[in-house]
Amino acid sequence: MVPEQGHSVDFELLDLTGEAGAEEAVNVEIVRLGREGSLSSVLFGRYQEHFVSLGNGRYRTPPLAPGSYEMFSRAHLDSVASLRFDVVNRDVDAGTTVLPPSVRIRGALRSAVGIEMATPYEELLVILEPYGHWSTFANSWRIRPEESGELADQLPRYDTIAPGRYRVQLLGLPSVLYTGSIRFGFQDVIRQGFFEVSAASDDQMLEIVVDGPAAVVEGVVRDAAREPVPGSRVVLVPMANERQNLDLFRVAVTDHLGRFGIRGVRPGDYGVLAWEDVPEEAWLSEEFLAPYETRMEHVQVGEGGREILDLPVISGVER
Repeated sequence: MVPEQGHSVDFELLDLTGEAGAEEAVNVEIVRLGREGSLSSVLFGRYQEHFVSLGNGRYRTPPLAPGSYEMFSRAHLDSVASLRFDVVNRDVDAGTTVLPPSVRIRGALRSAVGIEMATPYEELLVILEPYGHWSTFANSWRIRPEESGELADQLPRYDTIAPGRYRVQLLGLPSVLYTGSIRFGFQDVIRQGFFEVSAASDDQMLEIVVDGPAAVVEGVVRDAAREPVPGSRVVLVPMANERQNLDLFRVAVTDHLGRFGIRGVRPGDYGVLAWEDVPEEAWLSEEFLAPYETRMEHVQVGEGGREILDLPVISGVER
């Protein structure tokens, strides 16, 4: 719903070549942001229906209530730009949002030396997901490899993607294997949690390497009376310098005997926590995790390793 009172926001929209206009080809969406930049609500869809044209590629929104916002623009399905702005107590000039030319990338999915792929490549699925975008424009690119493991020919609709940051997920991998490395040019995607595409990235290779054997972390969660706690949430937390990669967090729920098992674990150092009740994905927030740093059970797992833990349950959420 559009606020009845507030302040208007002016912005300039440039098309793929940097020229003003492109009215018929571009959609614009404005979302209101909540705590820590999360999506609160979608306010507007196609800009033709809501925004006033000021000429020369400039537009004005209807009144917006005070708050933080992000505007997403999209053209031709494969070029997306975003612009953040705050509305306080006056009208705002948000500046210029530029829809950049899209970029073609190549890809390959390989196994490390000596690793047998029992699962055919074509049964795996690679997903490229815009990193940090809350917009409904944030499409995922779903890529199914061929028998060769090549990804380059698996983008019939999206053989080009917009410049920006992307998270990579590999689905369907057997639990005895793990994603050993993901590189895009010189970028270590696993360590930084995303890869960045720019105009200079044209024709670069996204290479995913599968390795093994994966590790296992298992055990029992108990309360203060040493009784097992069924239905508790166990979270494997990567070290602080790797937490920007959300895929390194692993989660399990204990069974009726308080037991849990997390398989397919990438070798490395982790902290382990168990909550009786915890908000969904709260552990992805550094602010939420801070009070629990000293309560983590620390484990170091190697290839094919098995760690068996006896974890104390956390019965309440600390603020």
